[in-house]
Amino acid sequence: RFFEKWASRYFYYTFYSYQTVLTDLGKRLTKFLELDKLSSLIINTLINTMKLDKAVTLLREPGDGEYRIQKNIGFREENGISLVKDNFLTVWLERTQKPLVYEELSLIVRDTTEKEEKGRLQTLQSNMKRIEAALCLPLFIEEKIIGMIVLGNKLSGEPYSTQDIELLTNLANQASIALQNAKLYSEVRGFSKKLEREVEKATQELREAYEDLKKLDKAKSEFISIASHQLRTPLTAIKGYISMINEGTYGKLPENMGGPLNNIYASNERLIKLVNDLLSVSRIEAGRMETKLEKLSLESLISSVLEELSNIAKEKGLYLKWEKPKKPLPKISVDKDQFRQVVMNVIDNAIRYTEKGGITIKCEMQDAKCKIEVSDTGAGITKAELSKMFESFSRGAAGTRLYTEGVGLGLYVARKFIEAHDGKVWAKSKGKDKGSTFYIELPMK
Repeated sequence: RFFEKWASRYFYYTFYSYQTVLTDLGKRLTKFLELDKLSSLIINTLINTMKLDKAVTLLREPGDGEYRIQKNIGFREENGISLVKDNFLTVWLERTQKPLVYEELSLIVRDTTEKEEKGRLQTLQSNMKRIEAALCLPLFIEEKIIGMIVLGNKLSGEPYSTQDIELLTNLANQASIALQNAKLYSEVRGFSKKLEREVEKATQELREAYEDLKKLDKAKSEFISIASHQLRTPLTAIKGYISMINEGTYGKLPENMGGPLNNIYASNERLIKLVNDLLSVSRIEAGRMETKLEKLSLESLISSVLEELSNIAKEKGLYLKWEKPKKPLPKISVDKDQFRQVVMNVIDNAIRYTEKGGITIKCEMQDAKCKIEVSDTGAGITKAELSKMFESFSRGAAGTRLYTEGVGLGLYVARKFIEAHDGKVWAKSKGKDKGSTFYIELPMK
C-alpha cells in the first residue's frame, strides 16, 4: 500500500508539473510571429517537459497540400515525411478530428470492416512502428488540417495517458492559431520584400529608360504603361490580402502583428498611388485620356479624400481642417475618377511637404466657377520652383529632404486633368518655410 501511495503521488506531481509548463506554453505562443522560433519553442518544450525521445512539426503548404518539416528533433527526415506521403493520415485525422495514438491502432484496425481502409490502417500502423512514432497530433484551422506534430515515445516507456491526450489537444488548438498567424505573417513579409526588390529594380529601370528615351515620347509612354500594369496586379493583390488578414479572415491576429501589417499596407498604398500616376501620365502623353462627365457632390468627394488621407496626416501629427461652405454647393459635372485624383494629389502633396501645423481646405463659388483652396503650413515654394511646379518629374528642393519617395508626377497629372475640364490649377507661396496655397478652379457646367 505504501508503494501504491508513493507511485500515485509521484505520477500526480509529474503530470501536473508538465501540465503547468504546457499551459504556460499556450499563453506564450501568441508572443511569437517568427515561424522558426515558434516551432522550436513548441518542439523543445514538448521534448524537455514530457521527456520524449523525438518530435517533429510538419506544416502543410497552402497550394499543393504537400508537407514540409518545420522543426525536427530525433526523427530521420525521410521518416517524418513518409507518414504523410500517401495522404491517408491527413484524410483520417480530418475525418476523426482527434489525435491518433499508436497504442490504439490495433483496436481501430480490428474494428474496421472496410477492406481497403483496414489495409491502409495496417500500413500506417506498420509505418508508425518502424519510425517509432507514438502519437500524431493534428493542427486544425476550421476543421481543416494545416499540419501536425508527431511525437515519439516517452523515455520512461510509459504510454500516453488520457490526461496527456487532453492536454496536448488543448495545446494543439492554441498552436494551430499561432502557427497559422506566423505562416501568414511570414508569407506577407516575404511577399512584401520581394515586391520591394521588384519595385526598386523596376523604378531604377524606369529612370534609366527615361534618360534613354526622353526624346522618343511614344516609346517612353508605352514602356511606362506596360511596367505600371505589371506592378498594379500584385499591388492590388497585396492590398486585398492585408485587408483580409486585418479583418480576421484567416483567424484572430496577435496584438503585436497589427503594427507591421499597417506599415506594409501604408507602403503598398504609396506604391499604388505611384502606379496610378504613372498610368495617368502614359495615357496623357499617348493622347488616350478620356473624360467621362457626371454630376457629383463636391463636398462628399472632398470628405472621402480627407477620410482616406487622415491616417497619414495623423501619423505626422498634422491637422486636416475642412472649412465647409455655409451654403450647400451645387453639384458639379466632372470625371469622378480624374477629379478625385486631382484633389487627392494636391492634398497628399501638402501633407508630404508639411512637418508642423497642418492643412486647411476651403471651397466656394465665384462667378460661375468652383474654387478649391488647399493651404498648408509647410516647406513653402521659391519663385523659381513655382514656375515649374506642375511639370512632369519636377520636384521642389524640399522634396529630397521631406518626401524622398516622390517622383514629381502628382501635380503634373492634376494639371492635365483639370485642363481637360477647361479649368486651371496654380500655387502661391511667400517663400521658403512660409507655407503654400494651391488653387483648383473649375467652370460650372
